[in-house]
Amino acid sequence: MEEKAVAINPGHFKCHTKGLPYTLLKIAVSLDGFMADSQGKSQWLSCEESLNLSHTLRSESCAVAVGVGTVLKDDPLLTPRRVYAPHKPTRIVLDSRLRTPLSAKVLNQDAKTVIATTESAPSDKIKEIESMGHEVWIVGKTLDIEAVLRRAAHEDMNTILFEGGATLARNLIESPWLDELWVCVAPVVLGGGISPFGGPFSLEKSPRFSVKEVERVGEDVWFRLTKRTNQKEQK
Repeated sequence: MEEKAVAINPGHFKCHTKGLPYTLLKIAVSLDGFMADSQGKSQWLSCEESLNLSHTLRSESCAVAVGVGTVLKDDPLLTPRRVYAPHKPTRIVLDSRLRTPLSAKVLNQDAKTVIATTESAPSDKIKEIESMGHEVWIVGKTLDIEAVLRRAAHEDMNTILFEGGATLARNLIESPWLDELWVCVAPVVLGGGISPFGGPFSLEKSPRFSVKEVERVGEDVWFRLTKRTNQKEQK
């Protein structure tokens, strides 16, 4: 019975038992494993149907989170627009130095936004962001992902979808906090470009995953994976 409850609402169960939200990371890559070409261009790597699925994932999450690098590079809205979405997830930006421009789309009035930052963030900019109707979380001297996740769970954000760049993705797959990895593989060969996880891992220390589901979506193939939790499972 408990297993069925977890499957139906894993976010609620994890928040209740561990004080942490259920955490998903979504990335899109080419056939040869790059998230962007050598100039950093990634729009649009995946097909229309995959974009619709991405927006469905947003609509089903309590929050959508990115690093400030994604905000500075792409200026995303982070709202579900391609699907019917009566619920608009909170937008979270991980920004240790509060570099998010006040003109950024994530600070518009389409949805609530939280900027997670550190004690070194300038107080005048904090006040400006708060005056726009958004929130600023100061989580400590450093921007600790666990602290952000626990604060999110305390604010009843049971499920968080992470999107964004290589630094954030690498931090998540190396952490114990990631529950699911969703990978969209597009039938495109780039021959080089930007890795979704930054630099290489050694084979012995590389994060290992179990494939839970594979589905063709339009011309793309999606993988839903969970992280292996022990050495025995990795052998």
